[in-house]
Amino acid sequence: MIVKIILCVCVWPLLPIMYVILAGMGKEQKSTLFGITLWQDAMKEKRVQELIKDYKKQLKRMTLFLFLVQFLTLLPPFFSIAMIIWMIWLFAAIAVPFLPYIKANKKMREYKAEYQSEHNENPRNSTYVDLTAAMEEKPKYFWKSTLIACIAGFIPAVLAVILDKTIKSPAVPELWVTEVVLLSMALVGVCCLWAVCCYNRQSVTAYTTESAVNIQFSRVKKYQWCRCFCILTWLSVMFNCLILAGFYLDSAYMTGFLIIVCILYCVIPMVLVGISCYVIQKQKEKLLKGRELLLSEDDENWIWGMFYYNKNDSRFCVDKKVGIGVTTNMAKPAAMISTIAVLAVTVVICIGASVFCAVEEFTPVKLEYENQQITAIHWKEEYQINKNAIKSVTLLEELPSLSRTNGTGMDTVYKGNFFSREYDRRFKVCLNPQEEPVLMIETMDGNWYLLGDSDSEKTEEIYEELTR
Repeated sequence: MIVKIILCVCVWPLLPIMYVILAGMGKEQKSTLFGITLWQDAMKEKRVQELIKDYKKQLKRMTLFLFLVQFLTLLPPFFSIAMIIWMIWLFAAIAVPFLPYIKANKKMREYKAEYQSEHNENPRNSTYVDLTAAMEEKPKYFWKSTLIACIAGFIPAVLAVILDKTIKSPAVPELWVTEVVLLSMALVGVCCLWAVCCYNRQSVTAYTTESAVNIQFSRVKKYQWCRCFCILTWLSVMFNCLILAGFYLDSAYMTGFLIIVCILYCVIPMVLVGISCYVIQKQKEKLLKGRELLLSEDDENWIWGMFYYNKNDSRFCVDKKVGIGVTTNMAKPAAMISTIAVLAVTVVICIGASVFCAVEEFTPVKLEYENQQITAIHWKEEYQINKNAIKSVTLLEELPSLSRTNGTGMDTVYKGNFFSREYDRRFKVCLNPQEEPVLMIETMDGNWYLLGDSDSEKTEEIYEELTR
């Protein structure tokens, strides 16, 4: 139950974030509403005002519904079932709130077509390009500092290998687990470096007929976003170092320390992104105030006002029609392939994780003793110990308190490496914690095991055979 509550608390901020983003998308931005360029006096029309009110109501209902549905993850007694529900909810929390926006975009497109028909206006598809600004030299912001931070992000992974050979701590996870965690965080720095390079190569967007204003705002936007990603890269380096240090803390403080570090790493980037968005918006209002804006009639190039698709545009990235930031041109094969690849990998990982949890939880733990060998099985052979290699064996009527360093720690199965403060040592574990007693085995090579069968009587029988 504690793990379920932690999962709910960790993902709950997604709802208010999605609500704030979509609520902002329901306001007039850049003379655009719901991804459709506004026509003359569009905001004064009653049907448009009613559409905005209806959109806000639907968004609130969707958010409240998803908030209440989230508590369903606490009901199933099995973690794997809760995990499947949680994955479904996570996808729904990201996708479902966009349904009112897509509906509003369709309505606005219909309203604009009716207006153009009534006023005998032909639909246009035009995009303004500032040729003077395009010829300007593009300054490169923070790419050197980001590159250094990106390289530094791999240093903790190298230090982990050295520390594993020199400092022995029973509570530290196995080396491969540590390397997976540290290298994953180092790859975040690589993604930030890629983002900095993309922003530095981005073309100047034509907001007004004054090239100087377009260039100045473009530089402000690039500077703020490149600085944000540079800070995030250095933050990943710091986070990696703290994670490595946390692995070598006393086991009593390790879990709490790592949880605090992870929470800070989730909160600080959101604050940084929020600050960058705020500064960019304020600078935009200041620079464009009192100036006539160039409105691109390119609604046909935007799918639902969110996805850009234009075969005649050579740009790989363009400014979003709604909101702040950039999006890729889906007409480019590379953009389409990368988007599909990311979605496919995400879906496969989520489905795979759910299936894996179900297999882990519902497969019983078996303990067998044949041909002078004791074998622990949990849907595959986990450990095999020859009787001649056993130095001592003890039948524990109660399972000692254990903290997992790596492996599986569900209600029905403990498997992998666990640390016990009571015995001050690391154990290789394969058992059902709900079924006692368990076998504590020490081997000649100094390894310790805690093994048990899902049938407690079977565990006792094997103990008698080992000590006979």
